[in-house]
Amino acid sequence: MGSRLEDQSPGCDIDTAEFKWWRRKNAAALHAIHMSCGSEALSVIMENDITAKKAWDALYTKYRPMVTRLELEEDKSADIPDTKDYVQYARFYKALQIGNWEAAKKFINTHPDALSGGIAFSGKTALHAAVEFGHFKIMKELLEWMSEEAIEIRDNEGYTALAILTSSGTVEMARWVIKKNKKVVTIANNYNLIPVSLAIKYGHIEMASYLYSVTPSEELMPEKGIYDMALDLLDKCPRLAITPDKDDFTLVLGLATLPSAFPSGSKLSFWQQWIYDWIQVKSSSSAHHIQLKIDEDDQRRERDENIIVHSSLLKRLISDIHNFIGIKKIYKMKLVHEQSLELLRIVCEQIETLDAKQMSKSLVYEAIFRAAERGISEFIIESTKANPDLLWRRNNIGGNLFFSAIRFRQAKVFSLVYGLAIKDALASALDSSNNNMLHVAGELAPFTELNRISGAALQMQRELQWFKEVESIVPTLYARGFKH
Repeated sequence: MGSRLEDQSPGCDIDTAEFKWWRRKNAAALHAIHMSCGSEALSVIMENDITAKKAWDALYTKYRPMVTRLELEEDKSADIPDTKDYVQYARFYKALQIGNWEAAKKFINTHPDALSGGIAFSGKTALHAAVEFGHFKIMKELLEWMSEEAIEIRDNEGYTALAILTSSGTVEMARWVIKKNKKVVTIANNYNLIPVSLAIKYGHIEMASYLYSVTPSEELMPEKGIYDMALDLLDKCPRLAITPDKDDFTLVLGLATLPSAFPSGSKLSFWQQWIYDWIQVKSSSSAHHIQLKIDEDDQRRERDENIIVHSSLLKRLISDIHNFIGIKKIYKMKLVHEQSLELLRIVCEQIETLDAKQMSKSLVYEAIFRAAERGISEFIIESTKANPDLLWRRNNIGGNLFFSAIRFRQAKVFSLVYGLAIKDALASALDSSNNNMLHVAGELAPFTELNRISGAALQMQRELQWFKEVESIVPTLYARGFKH
């Protein structure tokens, strides 16, 4: 197209037919370019005196493939490759804009590739356009025609059509998109936000709740770095903490399976623990974003260090020391811990409101035993504060959560029994086979736990220590009845 656009107006009087002809052609071409651009692309060419040719060149310079830019920097004589002629889609784009499905369908019949790629400089597809212009009937028709792969196409800012749809809050149309392609709920934009987090950002709770229910659980876990999103979502809709998704997964169960998300599951050396205790992490009162007193912004940190240290050698040394002792890694760990505890607090507020049937449905009972098996003492403490009856809950073989802690050799959870007024009652409990805690302690520890200790002698010593510790809390009557 660029070769067909004049770079400037002809050198003639503005009242001549030649100039008027050029002005009409320039206006038509510029209009086609404007219709094909998103907000970001429009900002590149928004000048009062820009011609269509200049607009085209500016857009091409910004959006041509990076590899081409690098090649041109290395070889100034390199030929500029042809780009996709988006002007051919101007009529199609206009039909989508005004909601003329018949005209759009006619164009698709003669240009089937219009459904398999971008139709504008912004990288938007026909589905993007239908969503942006609010023509949901056309959107539904396009979904019937488009392939699953085409629905995953992202525009220049990384937004799929579903991602854009989250701003409208139209749940019904989101269902149609996801019915066509379930994977699209996991596709993040250039800012690492998946559709459910965008729905929260836009304040559409119904949309967020639906997307939460269909988003795979692994996309909602701490490792994905979406704690802030989860906290924001739960702040607006706390019941989601105990609401099962399509896979019968709940947040309460998810937290109970992640020891590394809590302080009790992290093993630190003396120096690492000292650094961990020293780093200050706190939640913002206006939002659930975590702010570190240690500055994560490299530019601000460099500026502050320049005030104190004027030697570039010393600054490099400081940076090397930070990396060597792992400060960044430790404060990121503490950040995750603080956010996990905040999520747990919200979860436990909901547990307080549940009856036995609701707790079973929300997988709370399963969660406390998972937490006991994995040694997440924080989970046990907070959940039993929310509902003390959980201390008496029995698993499928009739043991309470301290039976599980002993069986899986989780000392941090087992030690909690010492602070309970009902310690003796819990310690004298029997499971479905009439075994008490000493019977459980007498069983060999799981291989994964034994394997943490090298050497059979040390393993045997550790097992004996466990037995003696459990024996010290089991009432004498029950201890005497134990058969070695």
